[in-house]
Amino acid sequence: MSDETHRYMTVRELLEGELKGKASKNTVYRAIADGTIPSIRISPRRILVPSDALERILERQLELRRVGAYTE
Repeated sequence: MSDETHRYMTVRELLEGELKGKASKNTVYRAIADGTIPSIRISPRRILVPSDALERILERQLELRRVGAYTE
C-alpha cells in the first residue's frame, strides 16, 4: 500500500513501524495529547495519525536547529 492510499495510521501501526524500538506507547500518547504528534480521534478508543506526521515533525526540528532555536 503506497503512502498516497494509506493516509492515516493507528498508534499501533506507528509503534510497530516507523517508531519500532524508538518510543514507548506512553511517549506517543503524551506527544499526541500535547499536540506534538497531530492526530484525529475517531472514537474513544481509536486515534489516527497522518502517515507523514513524523516526517513533518523531524523537518520542523531540523529547521529549528538550522536557525539555532532548538536545543536539547
